[in-house]
Amino acid sequence: MFNFRTLLSQLAALTVFATVSLAAHAEGVLQSTLTPCPAGGGGTNIGDVNACGLSWTLDSGRAQLTSDGKIQVKVKGLLLNDPSRPDLLGSTAGVTKVYATLICGSNGNRAAVASTGLFSLSTAGDALIQGKVALPADCVAPAIVVRESDFPAQGWLAVTGF
Repeated sequence: MFNFRTLLSQLAALTVFATVSLAAHAEGVLQSTLTPCPAGGGGTNIGDVNACGLSWTLDSGRAQLTSDGKIQVKVKGLLLNDPSRPDLLGSTAGVTKVYATLICGSNGNRAAVASTGLFSLSTAGDALIQGKVALPADCVAPAIVVRESDFPAQGWLAVTGF
């Protein structure tokens, strides 16, 4: 015998399950490889984030941002590659902590809108940055920069979409 009440409770349970499942799979807003700060230190501020000052190299790097604000950045071999500092070539140049900053905007109106906490950078230049930030609804042309925290400039060392 058909029971309308049982059908409604099963539909409600299915709706809750589907909502929880969809919430757990947030959409990707940004998935990109990272580019290290170029030769000569780039001299390029990205929004209100300072340039790195010296050139860096990167074996591999990827950044991901989801619609619910989760940031994950993986870097391998992020090391100084600036001939002006032969004493520091192939090292992390004293950088021990890095973090990721979300940049929004375009055409000269770029600004840092959120950052993760600090994460260790190994002496081999490897780091995994994971965090959750408040993602503005109007974030145009999002970019993620990996920044150092050991020096006052807190310049960018690698960036998406450069």
